[in-house]
Amino acid sequence: MAPYPRGKTKWLAPLAVGLLAVLALLALNFYPAPGGQQAKPLNASRDGVYFGPRTSIAVLPPDTAGLTAGQEFWASGVSSELNRLLTLAPGLQVTSRNSTRFFEGQEVAPRIIAERLQVTWLLSTVWESGEEGFLLSAKLFNARRNKEVWTAVYEAGYGQLFALQDEVLQAVADSIRLSSSKAPPAAIPVDPQAWSAYLQGLYAQDAQTLEGYRQAARHFKTALEFEPDYELARLSLASARLAMGAMGDPDPALPDMARDAIGSVLQANPRSAGALGLSSYISRNLDWAWVPALDAAKSAIGLAPGDAFLKTQAGLSMFTLGQFSRAIPLMETAVAQDPLNLSGRLRLGLLHEFSADYDGALSNYRKILSLNPDYPGVRALRARVKIIQGKPDAALKESEQETDPFWALYSKILVLTALEQHEEASVLLEKMQEEHGHHAAYQVAEILAFRGDFDESFDWLDRALQQRDGGMKELIGNNFLETLHRDPRWHELMRRMGLPLDLES
Repeated sequence: MAPYPRGKTKWLAPLAVGLLAVLALLALNFYPAPGGQQAKPLNASRDGVYFGPRTSIAVLPPDTAGLTAGQEFWASGVSSELNRLLTLAPGLQVTSRNSTRFFEGQEVAPRIIAERLQVTWLLSTVWESGEEGFLLSAKLFNARRNKEVWTAVYEAGYGQLFALQDEVLQAVADSIRLSSSKAPPAAIPVDPQAWSAYLQGLYAQDAQTLEGYRQAARHFKTALEFEPDYELARLSLASARLAMGAMGDPDPALPDMARDAIGSVLQANPRSAGALGLSSYISRNLDWAWVPALDAAKSAIGLAPGDAFLKTQAGLSMFTLGQFSRAIPLMETAVAQDPLNLSGRLRLGLLHEFSADYDGALSNYRKILSLNPDYPGVRALRARVKIIQGKPDAALKESEQETDPFWALYSKILVLTALEQHEEASVLLEKMQEEHGHHAAYQVAEILAFRGDFDESFDWLDRALQQRDGGMKELIGNNFLETLHRDPRWHELMRRMGLPLDLES
């Protein structure tokens, strides 16, 4: 597993095509960010206002204060579906729900929200209970003009909500002046009861807890009982099962059930972006099959070019394979679509470090700290970069400001080694091995290689491989492991990992 500090939670997030609740821990292998440690949406900086491309849009969390208990899932589900359908429009850059959810229930000026999300357009909805369904007010705001472009009020029964999605999307496309070839597609009609169960599943998994995913799985199974060929429900069920397994559900059959579901969808629809995205996730995170993971993600992006998480998955596979020049642009676009998901920016910083762009790495870390000064691990990463730059005194200052105990210990050992204070470093390293060796073997191996203890470093890399330590996905480009490259054991390790020895090929 990836080396998470003990007592920290693993952040989960929606995945591919906006429909699946797959784990952002798939994006957090080497330096994971504990759950909930994200940007705070208030106190936005007014320096250098940027509203993103003219065709960038965010769907805000619905205002459900006017709904009665038990109706919220309709509003949440329709909002999620609007976001999903917008990501299928090649003419739009759509912000991930990962970032928009930080404004849920908060009274913040639309222009500030747009600045924080780096979008030109905001689509918001206000829901109230009606006599036979709902009163829905949809609004489209243009941040560049600081103006509400239109407001549309709909009175819709439960059975009319599905068609209502297309009306709202068409109004958005007309306002943004998207051509028919670049507009979002219409939703594919399904059985009303199946759709209701599907929306309940989406709502349940938003809790991002093990029980929430179990409830979601039950709802998705119900949807399939009403409509067996319901692709979204089948993929969402597969996704929920993967999330359950990652969160500690003891059922060993969950991954295989997910694989079977994804395979059945691809057999019926080889062009399913959602199925390809999940296939990429399984290949990279369960099978450690980097090339198939990358191929599946690239195919998915071709079918759903607006989805930030597909870009992240492709970028991470490229990272593992040492394709940094290809990975960085993809990760940059993913970060632009999910600007408040700081773990993605942290990953981008690592990519810059591993490609020897140290200024780029430090710039990303500064951005994270400007949004959340206590974000775990960032000061430790800044210390790493400064060590590589030959600035151990500056690295020590960064390490001393690290708030997370594990990353403070890790970075201090590196700094003391750089300062040649080996006795004190050895004491702390022994402490790290005893307390964190079961989940941070990769970091121990890094330190040992930096110290010149090559035999021990290879021993700990073997341990990390046996533990399926997520850090092993970032071997290529790591400055602290470069001293091992001339050893034949390094080539054998690369072979065992299925990684290329010749990065030019």
